[in-house]
Amino acid sequence: DYRFFLLGGHYRSQLAFSWESMDSARSARKSLLQRIGRLLAATRFPAEECGDEAAAGLENAGQAAPRMERFRAALEKDLNTPLALSELQGAVKDGLNGRIPVLDALCAVHIMDRVLGLRLIPEAAVQNRTETAAAKNPAFSPEENARIAALVAERTQAKKEKNWDRADEIRRQLAAEGIVLEDRPSGTVWKPAGKGGL
Repeated sequence: DYRFFLLGGHYRSQLAFSWESMDSARSARKSLLQRIGRLLAATRFPAEECGDEAAAGLENAGQAAPRMERFRAALEKDLNTPLALSELQGAVKDGLNGRIPVLDALCAVHIMDRVLGLRLIPEAAVQNRTETAAAKNPAFSPEENARIAALVAERTQAKKEKNWDRADEIRRQLAAEGIVLEDRPSGTVWKPAGKGGL
């Protein structure tokens, strides 16, 4: 959320931190993740076919290439991260509205995000899996599902950063609440203790 907040301001302008602005950035990022999740739910996304921003250039962005060109121009012209972020959000919107194919939109988001470092597609995928698990486990309220999803995402990030103590602490906390975590190659899924598979 903090990185998203920082990218929303231009480096030449003084950025005034406040908890309200962080809440706004968190809300905007959550909304973006939900929209990317809708794109992911519409297709199977082979990220490896998109390449990366250096190797792939614009050829793998398909009909999203104009957005990619504007994204690159925004960063090359005075590191305009707010405009670059706007192009990323525009690619998502174009994919959802059917202006460009969903795979082109996801490839553009993947390549842009490799530059911005927000990990949007992996987090949206985790969120989708968690929401699917929550739908199978209606014993939890939507608020509880969201809280558990946030803890699972935090644990995933802690493992990525090799912060094993924090990852184990989250697992123990959820276990104490009767929630079992299952690490799979596709990501972590959760279920109430004693329930069948996901």
